[in-house]
Amino acid sequence: MKIITQKKLNEITERITGAIMPVADELGIDIKAVSALGEKSAATVTIAITAREALHIPRDADAENFIRYAPLIGMSAEDLGRPVTLDGVVYYVVGYYPGQRKRPMLLRAAHGNDRYRVSIDAVRTALKTS
Repeated sequence: MKIITQKKLNEITERITGAIMPVADELGIDIKAVSALGEKSAATVTIAITAREALHIPRDADAENFIRYAPLIGMSAEDLGRPVTLDGVVYYVVGYYPGQRKRPMLLRAAHGNDRYRVSIDAVRTALKTS
């Protein structure tokens, strides 16, 4: 009989969360394996499902720049706030830096408030596949 250690149980919980994230992003909800209880050779993992708040994109200078430049870069103003998936991670289009050549697009991480600059081509490609 195999024994499930707490370390292994934590790893299983993390892997379950990672595996169900694409489904959560597709459905616009948050899903996370939040707890796991084990007894030697059996375990129970609890999964929490919550509705995501509507994405609020502040109309700051970055967002206004995106709206202004969107037609010039092959996008539309409606793309502001749209989700894009890059390397399996979901981000939202939140702005544009017109002075930047390599990475002028501004994205916000779906889970958190971190902002990232990426290329126009990366965002265009991701928008086509979403």
